[in-house]
Amino acid sequence: MSKTNTYKRLEGEHVLKYLSKRKLIDMTEVVSSQYAVKPLSTRNNVLKIESGPGKSLFIKQLGNDDVSSSLFHRETGVHRFFHENQKAFFGASVPSLVHVDEEQNMMITEWVDGTSNLHDYYMSGQHFDPELAHSQAAVLAAYHAPASELESIALPQLLPWVLQLDKHEAHQFFPDSPNSATVIGIVKEDRLLSERLLHLAKHWKQTHLIHGDMKWVNLLVKPGDKPSHYLVDWELADLGDPVWDVAGLLQSYLSTWLFGFDNSNPHSITRTELMKPYDLSKMQPSAIAFLEEYLRLRSIEGQERSTFLLKVIEYTAARIIQTCIEGVKYSQRIEPNNIRGIQLAHNMMADPDEALFTLLSIKR
Repeated sequence: MSKTNTYKRLEGEHVLKYLSKRKLIDMTEVVSSQYAVKPLSTRNNVLKIESGPGKSLFIKQLGNDDVSSSLFHRETGVHRFFHENQKAFFGASVPSLVHVDEEQNMMITEWVDGTSNLHDYYMSGQHFDPELAHSQAAVLAAYHAPASELESIALPQLLPWVLQLDKHEAHQFFPDSPNSATVIGIVKEDRLLSERLLHLAKHWKQTHLIHGDMKWVNLLVKPGDKPSHYLVDWELADLGDPVWDVAGLLQSYLSTWLFGFDNSNPHSITRTELMKPYDLSKMQPSAIAFLEEYLRLRSIEGQERSTFLLKVIEYTAARIIQTCIEGVKYSQRIEPNNIRGIQLAHNMMADPDEALFTLLSIKR
């Protein structure tokens, strides 16, 4: 049920009152001007609360509709699971849960000072360190817990929406976005893509905890001699196929390369000046290091490795389709690179082994 009677968006002067009442902030820091509220631009109500070095908080408040409530309970359930099983899993790689407000669909975690999301880190540094990729593989391998250990979390066990395109009309997925509906229509009209997405849906495995929305922006990195990572935004966490998360991170590499082509000249392979440092050849060693380290940590070898690699390249193609559809949701128009992405996904699905070798220099 929606929380229409008790729900109230937290903002303005009410933020300090809320935190102070629950003793989540030291008022002496407010008096000394170390306190600041910084709204972050997302579809949810997200606030960064600065209150002194090492004491910052992150507030995430979802809406009060039924869908938002479901996502809220998935995310808080996973955070509680990690909090209660820190030794068994990787509690240090998820920001600590500080407070949960069921009535307001709101959770508060620590804000890890000195971090930036992986997308911003790569965009500013223009360097793709394979050792950093090894650390990312370790994070994924650590939290992919088997279903038998997840009885304490209520997870809906849903298919990713991009694997359900056959179940609904194009306009039903993003009712307020004609552009997204158009791109979905292009995908649905592509016989090969439709058949491969349906095949992936039929063979979806619900075996492990997955993040569900793995991509660079949801992985924070804190630089240092030994860089550390923190995984955030667990609202799509579920019981599913861990290869989906691996594909999500590989998709970030490929999409960064893909969207670097010049949209003003769709018939060429010219890259914009800004995106020249993000050519696939420069990112490829990092992507390979990530994938190979994950395989090593999960002891995936032999025939299992071959099966994994086939699945991961097809899942990566599905994630690229998803990114192209989501990428035009708020756009004025569909850019050529969005159509390039659909074509790339088609090529990957048509010949997965060729895609593995061309994009990642890996043979099954």
